[in-house]
Amino acid sequence: MAVRGSCKVCAHPQREEIDRTLLSGLSQVKTARLFKLNPSLIQRHVEEHITRDAAVALEVAAEQRNHGQEVLATISTLESEATRLQTSAEGYNDYRTALACLGERRHLVELRCRILGELQARGGDTNIVNLNLDPATAARMCATYLERQKLLDGGVHRGN
Repeated sequence: MAVRGSCKVCAHPQREEIDRTLLSGLSQVKTARLFKLNPSLIQRHVEEHITRDAAVALEVAAEQRNHGQEVLATISTLESEATRLQTSAEGYNDYRTALACLGERRHLVELRCRILGELQARGGDTNIVNLNLDPATAARMCATYLERQKLLDGGVHRGN
C-alpha cells in the first residue's frame, strides 16, 4: 500500500477538489482528464486512500450512532426513575413532588425527541408571568392595547 506522502494525488494542490469530484460520482477517467492527471494515479488514490478514508468515516459514524443509543438508553432510564418517583409521591399525596417529576418527564421526552430529530428547537422559551392588577389598572391596560391595535389595523376593529 502506498504511503500518502508518495501518492501524487494526495500531494496535489487540488486534492480536496479531486476527492469531492470522485465522491460526487464522476468517473476516474474523466476526473483524471479534468485535473490533467494520469488515470492510473487516480485509480490507485481511490483504492488506497479514498476507500480507506470512507471506511474510517463509516467507523466514526457507527461509533456516534452507538453513543447516541447509549444517550437514549440513559434518557429512558431517567424517565423510568421519574415515573417511579412520581407514582411514589402521588401515593403519599405529595402533589408538589409529583408535579416536579411530571415536569422532568416532559423535559426528558422533549430531549429524546430533539435527539431523534422529531422536534425542532424553539426560538426562545415562553415565560409566564402572573400579575395581580386592580380593576382600574386592568381597564387602562385593555384600553391602551385596543387603541394600539386600532392604529396597527388602520382603525378597523376586529372584535366580535
